[in-house]
Amino acid sequence: MSDFILKYEHLEVIARYSKVLGKEAMEYSEDLEKTIINNINNVTGDSSGY
Repeated sequence: MSDFILKYEHLEVIARYSKVLGKEAMEYSEDLEKTIINNINNVTGDSSGY
């Protein structure tokens, strides 16, 4: 038989870290989206009609 010990302070640390990672991922995706949109807007040349 084995025991399962739940340490709430560890869960709190994990939750805070997850929140930070989520924020960083959101910032990264927003920066990537801005970069892609800016690159598309800077394309010059004839239009294909689409």
